[in-house]
Amino acid sequence: MSTKLLLLRHAKSSWSLDGLVDSERPLNKRGKEASRIIGDYIAKRDLLPDVVVSSPALRARETLAGLDERWPDSVPVVFEPVIYGASASELLSCIQAQTKGVQTILVVGHNPGIESLALSLDPNGPDKLVGKITKNFPTCALAIFRCGDSWTRLLAGETILEDFVEPKNFNLGA
Repeated sequence: MSTKLLLLRHAKSSWSLDGLVDSERPLNKRGKEASRIIGDYIAKRDLLPDVVVSSPALRARETLAGLDERWPDSVPVVFEPVIYGASASELLSCIQAQTKGVQTILVVGHNPGIESLALSLDPNGPDKLVGKITKNFPTCALAIFRCGDSWTRLLAGETILEDFVEPKNFNLGA
């Protein structure tokens, strides 16, 4: 059975509250809706993760709450402070630490790290998908990678980008 890596940028956050530190910005209405829709997508495509590795930032936690609303069972979550502001290599280290005994991992994080990691995992993937990521990895977008029958494939550069899903694909309201 193939292992899967799901990379999700947190949903759209609010900039309207003055005085908040960046890590405490909440989701706005559109972000909350997007997270529920992506949660539905993950559940309907049988992509439920065995573990979630997430930034502890409020917008990442609220994104995860929206996803989890749509899932039949709760999924174990590991909050990794390093994910907030992480580089691609730091994200990869967080993922590597969680691979034992799991088939599917979801990472909820931030740009530019999520985008950089996605592009580094399969830079020669399908032009249409890689082109979308290169152009923009929007909030609440989901990159889905197949990592072969072992997580060692992830580290060996044998990861395949299967899909890139953006909230706008689901006709979200403004």
